[in-house]
Amino acid sequence: MTFILSQPYGILRYIGRAMLQLYQYPWIGGLLMALMLTAGSWLTGYCMRLKGSWQAIQYVPALLYVAVVTWLGLDIFFEARTGFIFGIPFAALVVLCIWAIIICSFKPRKRENGKKGIQLAVIVVVLAAIIGFDQWKRPYVRVICQLLDMEYRQDWVGIQKLARANSTMSNRPMACSYAISLVQTDQIAERMYDIRLDYDSLSVHGIDWFHNNASVLYVPEGNYYGGFLESAQHACMEQMVMTGPTIRLLKLQTKCALMRGEWELAEKYLAVLHHVPFEGAFVKKYEPMVRRNDLIEADREMALIRLTEPIHDSFENQYQQPLFMGYNLLLVEGRSKQALINSLCVCLYTKLMPQFVERLEPLVGTTPPSIIMDGIMLAENKNAGLMQHFTGLNYRQPQLQAFLQATQQYMSDRSGFAYELFPKYKGYYPYYYFFGNLKATKKGYTSLSSSSSGVN
Repeated sequence: MTFILSQPYGILRYIGRAMLQLYQYPWIGGLLMALMLTAGSWLTGYCMRLKGSWQAIQYVPALLYVAVVTWLGLDIFFEARTGFIFGIPFAALVVLCIWAIIICSFKPRKRENGKKGIQLAVIVVVLAAIIGFDQWKRPYVRVICQLLDMEYRQDWVGIQKLARANSTMSNRPMACSYAISLVQTDQIAERMYDIRLDYDSLSVHGIDWFHNNASVLYVPEGNYYGGFLESAQHACMEQMVMTGPTIRLLKLQTKCALMRGEWELAEKYLAVLHHVPFEGAFVKKYEPMVRRNDLIEADREMALIRLTEPIHDSFENQYQQPLFMGYNLLLVEGRSKQALINSLCVCLYTKLMPQFVERLEPLVGTTPPSIIMDGIMLAENKNAGLMQHFTGLNYRQPQLQAFLQATQQYMSDRSGFAYELFPKYKGYYPYYYFFGNLKATKKGYTSLSSSSSGVN
């Protein structure tokens, strides 16, 4: 609370963030926002004494507010600005109410009804324009927010359905959320390439108003579900220092503290969440786990994370960022087969075939998952005889040969034809290997200064 109140317009931010808790139930939050904007519009017309056709002007402030929020996109949904979503309409409504009371005190007047048809036409036209802009330039905002909400609720199947339904949309938060859901359902080596992975611009800015890749929306969760608990805590604390505490970060910190056996810290976070509206279910689920390792190990989510925790301690700066990708590129020893599969999938994602081949030995004599089989066939070109160490590859060879033959004409301009070919080869790793994620960096929306400084 102190952090928020110390910011410019701190009280406004604090009230707005408190009201945002109602969006735990989206229809309640949406209804309140609609009522505030409607009441604000009515009061604007009353206070300005608008008559006849001029009453259409009363809707301009509300429509302008909706347009600005749409324009800002993800910028207003994270970091320190979320309080303004409700805070600005609330402040405007308070001012208009005081103004209306003053008017009534001096000279009560009856509200005149203007031409409803003109007013309705103005609203419809402007809202249609805003929605059109949103679908043209900001279609990813709603999808990303829905994915993050499903991630908090551990709705892995819902994440997969939504991501695949928007498979041509490409951004890092969606890709990370989708990958997490696949790891949690043991499908990472089967379905990862069902979505496009070229990463279009999100028009996102940080608190310093420079372009960034929205890493704050996926790095903490990526590290947590990748088994890097200390790094997840580090990312959460870094964000909390920069932008203040949020419910999302506190919940993630709670789970990390429980898994690390930091009981007093977990109790501290749970005590804070206990006083937050609508978070009773979370507290009820995780509070019994304090000082109970048996309950922690019995939790399916935490048990899966245990399987991929690093065996040996090391420093984060030894690996490319984000850590949940960079660590798996250099994985030498893992706790489980799942850790090996994750490492192999990261190697294929980064198209680093030597590292991929080095890690295949534990799978010799088995039938690997489909994506790994495709990687083995592609690596055969520089590693003659590699395929003979595995079973089940022969039936996939004709598919690869047909793909190479059909796409030969497009190889001279792979970036130019990538989007066009995606619907036809969606889900097929060789398509990604030759046509997907061709740009390691792109000036204007990534914080990475060079392709060698991190994993795209």
